[in-house]
Amino acid sequence: MQQISPWVTTYIPLLSTLVVAAATVVLVWLTSHYVRLTARMVEETQKSREPAVTIDFEIPDHSLRLVVENHGFSPARNVRIAVLKDVQWLQISKGKSGLGHCSPVREGVSYLTPSRKLKYYLGFPKWNDTPDDQMEASFRVTYENEAGKLYEHNVTFDFGQMREVLLESFKDSNLAVAEAIRESERSRQSNEQRRQMFSHLGKPKTKKCPMCAETIPEEARKCSHCQEIQETLCATTD
Repeated sequence: MQQISPWVTTYIPLLSTLVVAAATVVLVWLTSHYVRLTARMVEETQKSREPAVTIDFEIPDHSLRLVVENHGFSPARNVRIAVLKDVQWLQISKGKSGLGHCSPVREGVSYLTPSRKLKYYLGFPKWNDTPDDQMEASFRVTYENEAGKLYEHNVTFDFGQMREVLLESFKDSNLAVAEAIRESERSRQSNEQRRQMFSHLGKPKTKKCPMCAETIPEEARKCSHCQEIQETLCATTD
């Protein structure tokens, strides 16, 4: 009787068991890694749909404006702006200085739709003689999503960086395009009016032949249609 090799009875089954175990470990690792990636994608997707409120400042025409904007894809509720460090060179109203007296800080914004940008007039800044260490302001911005989840972040703004900034930096490019379109339309209408005016002025005067009622030049002595001699009593038309 032929003797069976130990490789067949022992080593091959053992090797198969080790291969299956290794494959199982790799499969478990890949599955856990896929689960983590899926959870991260879901979290990022949820974050992208949440509101994202920011504040900024601009000087479009030498006056200072506060800009409150929702960059997110869902509405923000109960937006509140708390001034942690104020500036005194900004005159909001008679006897009231500082950003703490402006409307969005005092009253907040109850509802801010996605991609909505609100701008608030703050007056003309008087910072020419203000030391650099008094040009910085700090804020805490808080808001909620529609489910009532609270978001909060702090913002520090250095107004000293705006002293030498050109006003063109804050002009809305969309408004510039719209104004160019309106100017083009005004120019087209003006050219059309001039064309119609000159066309009317250059139109020769005509009259109707009393015999065939065809239109002929006012100075014609003979109708080019019926060959009738014209009289001075023929009616003229514009």
